[in-house]
Amino acid sequence: MTTVHEAGTMQAANLTDKSTDSPEPNGDNENGCGMSSSQSAWTTLSPVDVSEHSEKKGRFTYLSWAWAWACVKDRFPLAEYTLLPDVHYADGTMEVRVEVTIHELSHTMWLAVMDYQNDAIQNPDAAAINIARMRCLVKCLAMHGLGHYIYAGEDLPPDPD
Repeated sequence: MTTVHEAGTMQAANLTDKSTDSPEPNGDNENGCGMSSSQSAWTTLSPVDVSEHSEKKGRFTYLSWAWAWACVKDRFPLAEYTLLPDVHYADGTMEVRVEVTIHELSHTMWLAVMDYQNDAIQNPDAAAINIARMRCLVKCLAMHGLGHYIYAGEDLPPDPD
């Protein structure tokens, strides 16, 4: 669904992937181990080595959103994401927002629509907005643990030992 505001700008809202393909694992809670949802998602996703699915462009590392979402859905089939309303600034730049819910734990992240040097784009086109949304999805997945170390500037996940 999109909404048109009086100024004529369009914002995406309520675009949600709500899967109902298979139930989450059963037990005392979702993993049957006595862990909370947040511990389960974090302990499941944070050790995943995403290096084979990430790409270095300039000084930044990018993780494929398609692979990242598939990785989450393989482990948490009922995970969902929502594209929240965009934020438009007076200088013509904008920010996208995404919420990811795994079990009952939701994290929200935001990201400016940026160019290849990570500078905010004034009056971004649809392609730049789409790229920012998917980058924001990956950033939000990192809040649940997947590839979080990319944002810390590290190349590999921490060794569990």
